[in-house]
Amino acid sequence: MKKQLSIIYLSTLLVGSSIGYSQESKPIQPCDTYAAMESYHAQNPAAAEMYKKNQLILQNERAELAKNKNKSAATLLTVPVVFHILHTGGSENVSDAQCMAALAQVNSDFAAAGSDVSSIFAPFQALYINSDIQFVLAKKDPNGNCTNGIVHRFDTRTIWDRNPPSSAANPALYNGIVWPANKYLNIIVVKDIVAAPNQNGIVVGYTFKPGNFATNAVQDAIVYNFGYLGGLAARNLSHEIGHWLDLDHTFGPTNNPGLVCGVDGIGDTPDTKGNFAACPASSTNPAILCSSGATVYYQNVENFMDYSNCPKNFTTGQTNAMRAALQSGVSGRNNLYTPANLGVSGTDVNGSGICKPIADFLPSNGSYITCAGGTINMKDLSFNGTVTSRQWAAGSGAVIASPTNSITNITFNTPGVVTVSLTATNAQGSSTQTRNVTVVPVTSPIITSYAESFENTGTPANWSVINNESNSGAWQQALGIGLNG
Repeated sequence: MKKQLSIIYLSTLLVGSSIGYSQESKPIQPCDTYAAMESYHAQNPAAAEMYKKNQLILQNERAELAKNKNKSAATLLTVPVVFHILHTGGSENVSDAQCMAALAQVNSDFAAAGSDVSSIFAPFQALYINSDIQFVLAKKDPNGNCTNGIVHRFDTRTIWDRNPPSSAANPALYNGIVWPANKYLNIIVVKDIVAAPNQNGIVVGYTFKPGNFATNAVQDAIVYNFGYLGGLAARNLSHEIGHWLDLDHTFGPTNNPGLVCGVDGIGDTPDTKGNFAACPASSTNPAILCSSGATVYYQNVENFMDYSNCPKNFTTGQTNAMRAALQSGVSGRNNLYTPANLGVSGTDVNGSGICKPIADFLPSNGSYITCAGGTINMKDLSFNGTVTSRQWAAGSGAVIASPTNSITNITFNTPGVVTVSLTATNAQGSSTQTRNVTVVPVTSPIITSYAESFENTGTPANWSVINNESNSGAWQQALGIGLNG
């Protein structure tokens, strides 16, 4: 039986730290983990069976850890982290500082070190303990190269559509992004996670609990909305990491709170109905009380694994469960913190950026095509290390207004394909990014109506197929689709 916490009288109301669910103009789906898992299991019955078997293993390991090990004497477990920022040049290309601040908030949450600890509802305050799990930015990439643990990637998958026919577990969504999951915790930061057909609004994040995939599966990652990295909103990331370390929602394995009093399999979290957005006072609101027979119990409204907008704590049972998952061979979590892996992946607590920069740039309007005599504004988006100097270059007589500035205009006078490059440098070294700009001859404009049916094989006369970004898909003509005539 689940250990329950009996009601005690409190004369003071709790004041929580809102993370803003109720302040959004659109509805919020704070977490889509169980919807993603349910969709994956429905399409892959064998995976569902594997998950059930692995959950039994994890539950047994959790019980053994609770029986045989004193958490207070536990060793510190260090997890290397890499943020993959997917962007198309907009505000979703969040700064390194935002990622570091979010990780600092996560570490505060896992260390029970927040300034609001003293305001946690009394029955649960003493249950909130330092997990002795810390998350640090990786210092080496899978090839052994220097990294600051934050990768900025131009990628149209920043509009992350995990709906059918792709599904949340489609490897194509993750391919080329995720680093080995038994060496890094991968956090994919995107502009938007497209809502499912039965949803409406903003999806904050989702992941898959351990045991869904074999070790090193590309889907073993957290997908997270860029708008929730700032301030206490980053506690949503603590929530997703809780799932990644095998925690259920306090109201059970569902995305829908407030329906029934659910259970999460943790001994010291009471049966919970769950709360969305509002943070009612546990001591006074009967709507959030669950009962067992004649006894009524408090819910842990302020738990990180609830949906309330006042998350403040894990319980001791949850902490032990997360440590058990991290020390389990299920999904290879137990390799992450080993000295051998830390030697390979490295760790960088402060994200000091002591690597050479990886050069990158984009046109401000997103287009690599212009007419002869036209000008394109280029912006330096280099990452991985602080750029101390840069050099723009362009062929075919192109004129660069400011060859050493982070933003410059380039005028293209000669028709054809023109190569543009940026070299970014600091004390650790330099790298160069090269891209092509298509300069179109100035011809007489179309002054009458024009139509093109695209029904013939091949590219129509006077049309060009231009694919500038190798990692953002490609335009191509598809035959045999749709109607004719």
